[in-house]
Amino acid sequence: MFIFDFRKVTLSSLFFIVSFTASASDLLSVFDTDEVLIAAHRGCWKGTSENSLDALEKCISLGVAIVELDVRKTKDNVLILMHDETVDRTTDGKGAVAELTWAEVSKLHLKTENGASGKITSRTVPTFIEAIKAAKDRIIINVDAKSELYAEVFSELSKLNMVEQVLLKKPVLPSDPPLTQDKSFRGSIVMPIISQFENDATALIVPQLEHAPKAMEVWFSDINYLKKSAELAKEKGVFIWVNALDVAAILSADYVDSKALKDDGNTWQQLIDAGADIIQTDEPEKLVKFLKYK
Repeated sequence: MFIFDFRKVTLSSLFFIVSFTASASDLLSVFDTDEVLIAAHRGCWKGTSENSLDALEKCISLGVAIVELDVRKTKDNVLILMHDETVDRTTDGKGAVAELTWAEVSKLHLKTENGASGKITSRTVPTFIEAIKAAKDRIIINVDAKSELYAEVFSELSKLNMVEQVLLKKPVLPSDPPLTQDKSFRGSIVMPIISQFENDATALIVPQLEHAPKAMEVWFSDINYLKKSAELAKEKGVFIWVNALDVAAILSADYVDSKALKDDGNTWQQLIDAGADIIQTDEPEKLVKFLKYK
């Protein structure tokens, strides 16, 4: 049996990296394929910086389908890319985003990757507008924003005619109507979150299939729950999103990136075999290699 080895396979040996400008409708065509899609958590930050324009551009160059970006608001109401409540971890600054002005944040420099090394780069914190302009017609965006920011996020997306390029998600309960009918998600790619910690897969999924979304995210503690969810969703052609993030291992029964890197991608393959169509990862480049090889 041949074993896939990340150390011996380069991207250039598998395919040519191409960056191109498409359209929103072209981007959405990925949901009409049978390919496994990659969602890059906080951008492709390995070798760049988390939630940076460079991390966004790297995702595009890798051919990643979806990039997840975190949005917060400064003291003077400027939307920026930042995951944490404070700038401490990822920049050379200190303090809560909500207590800093854009003028103050704009002078900060991002650290390498997720900030763990402490090394400072020349990269600066991007505004949300800068990021979505860079992404327009090039990559699907999963916006992770606090609920109170969605109206402002939608406003900026609407100005650039980008609402349909953005994926928004929300946990649902059995009594909830189809999320695709929620006016607050108007025009965007809607993704209900189905959680084993809340209820049976059938009870959660069937109501959502009345007006089926393009995708559903599944949180599970037992991979059989994922398999059942995928069986139900695929009857309507709905993609299944799973998280392979070490920081969210509880949401995927510990089927995470770090294990995939140690077992030559077998962990990712188990998720795919169980029905995953979209894998959110902190290792997008290695997952690209694995999927292209497979």
